[in-house]
Amino acid sequence: MLFRICGELGAPEECWPLAHQLVEASGRANAEPAAWQSLRDQHAPEAAVELLAGLLQYDGARRTRADRALREGFLAPGLAEAVGSTARLN
Repeated sequence: MLFRICGELGAPEECWPLAHQLVEASGRANAEPAAWQSLRDQHAPEAAVELLAGLLQYDGARRTRADRALREGFLAPGLAEAVGSTARLN
């Protein structure tokens, strides 16, 4: 997962001890940060961009937790519908 995050966000800044060594080992030390604006240009909902930015954090303390992602923002509206349809199937 770390290698995928490095590919999307680029090399980490000094937000995580030893991260530079891990990124160098991955071969993505010179990766450029993701162009979040390109998602916006393709009309991605701002809530989706914010969700991705929160989930793809190097620092686990700053990373959006799954339970929060499901409760708030982009995923929250569909969750109620999914839970309702699952309840009907049971």
